[in-house]
Amino acid sequence: MINRIKDRKKWIKELDKLWSAIIHERYKVCQYCGSTNRLNAHHIFTKGASGQGLRHDTKNGILLCGGHHIFYAHQRPIEFHEFLKKWMGIKEYEKLLMRSKLTCKNKDYKAWELLLTREIRLLKEA
Repeated sequence: MINRIKDRKKWIKELDKLWSAIIHERYKVCQYCGSTNRLNAHHIFTKGASGQGLRHDTKNGILLCGGHHIFYAHQRPIEFHEFLKKWMGIKEYEKLLMRSKLTCKNKDYKAWELLLTREIRLLKEA
């Protein structure tokens, strides 16, 4: 059992790194102000909101500078989500919101690794 927990944590950590790299590669600048300083990949809907279901979904990510990540996304979430609706379009926002309500207990980590590795390769080739 302990090995399974360690393996799971190791997988999650590796997938988190891949997810973040994709968000950085895709957007390159803060999507709120255009800054290139202290960039952070941010989950639109929290990592745990869907029982891990959206944690590594790259549609659930945005790149923000440190200031907007902390002082806007985390401290003013209502205003931030209004911005997100405009940024990604209300239809995409609503789809992601609906998916965040679903729970996903089991996760195929290897499949996610393959998916994320392919996505970052395609972004770098573009």
